[in-house]
Amino acid sequence: MKHGWFKMNRAIFTDEILCYNSEYLAVWCYLCANAAFKARQARFAGELITLQPGQLITGRKVIAEATKLSESKVQRILAFFEKAKRISQVTSTRHRLISILEPEYPES
Repeated sequence: MKHGWFKMNRAIFTDEILCYNSEYLAVWCYLCANAAFKARQARFAGELITLQPGQLITGRKVIAEATKLSESKVQRILAFFEKAKRISQVTSTRHRLISILEPEYPES
């Protein structure tokens, strides 16, 4: 991953789902920071796919390492985000394809 900037809407800090607590915000920031920002080729479940902006391939172990959370906590947070329609997930035996479904925030 190349290092660079990404921006976040300030309204995220009033979002009751994404800012449920600091652990949830940490996972959300990880997802946003590592999501594709333009279409690119990637391998998922043995197939070549095109990652669209807002998608990433990762796993709960990788997220847990990056955020210093337990794998079970990461799993619960991802399930919570999915139930709240903030992400969608497709899992394979080793990874998961996550699509960010960021809510619409009013322009400030």
